Amino acid sequence: MFLALMSRMSIFVFTCERCREYFGGDPYRVISEDDGERLLDMLVCYGCYMEATQLGLDTETIEISQVALH
Repeated sequence: MFLALMSRMSIFVFTCERCREYFGGDPYRVISEDDGERLLDMLVCYGCYMEATQLGLDTETIEISQVALH
């Protein structure tokens, strides 16, 4: 499950859904679909985003306003 925390300085800190590391800054979405069926949909850190890009997976930068805070 995606986790977002608010620090004392009002900066969002996220947990990468792939490597489970905490990170600040922009979250990225990695998506994989097959015949219209979504197989993968994760919010990840920059490092995991770069790996996904190299593997040819669909990626995009996510605005903080698009992230559901749980």
